[in-house]
Amino acid sequence: MSRRNRRDTKAEARKREQERKRERKMKALRLVAAVVIVVAVVALAAMALMRGGGDGPAPSQDVPVTSTGEVKIPVSELTGDARFYSSTAGGTKVRFFAMRGPDGQVHVGTDACDVCYGQKKGYRQEGGEMVCNNCGKKFAVNSIGTENTAGGCWPSHINWRLDGDSVVVTAQDLAAKAYLFK
Repeated sequence: MSRRNRRDTKAEARKREQERKRERKMKALRLVAAVVIVVAVVALAAMALMRGGGDGPAPSQDVPVTSTGEVKIPVSELTGDARFYSSTAGGTKVRFFAMRGPDGQVHVGTDACDVCYGQKKGYRQEGGEMVCNNCGKKFAVNSIGTENTAGGCWPSHINWRLDGDSVVVTAQDLAAKAYLFK
């Protein structure tokens, strides 16, 4: 074999070795990229679950409509822990919650959001806040029971009144919120 052929063979061997090294680097990069993608997907899923995306509304206590067309909840039942209720109005079970806020006042809201109601997930309580199970937005309990003036996610307002030692919601007011639960 001539010198030139040996040089060509050595040069070709070096080229082949460089090509193998390049291929190993590319395989390693592909593996790293795949791992990064898997970790990112898992992290995004975990964040979505932590942010909201709960399983759905809390169990509720069914409260019948009285012969006078009202739902009555004894104020004595209400503490700092949200109590969830439901009552059938206009053929639809309407869910709402009531509680005493840190301000000592009674607060009542529907267990449906003005925006996220289509997801049918409702709210959960975390300390002094109610949290949308769909989008994760938090609301101070003391602010619940008012009209949504800012737009966006908000526990939908339902009319109610205190009558002696009872929170009273009329069947007509419940029926006005039935669309949130259909």
